[in-house]
Amino acid sequence: MAEFPHASRVNVTLDLPLDVYRRLEQQARYMSVTVEALLKTILAQQLYDSSLRNMD
Repeated sequence: MAEFPHASRVNVTLDLPLDVYRRLEQQARYMSVTVEALLKTILAQQLYDSSLRNMD
């Protein structure tokens, strides 16, 4: 978080259907990352994209 001094850390719990989790797990394994890291990346990209849309 050093590169984002204004950022805040947030803890999130997701209840995912087992089939969704397994697909995420498979994708994470393919990318050599953890499911948590993959979800953080997906959520960060979604938040970034929505913030760009809100700038219009």
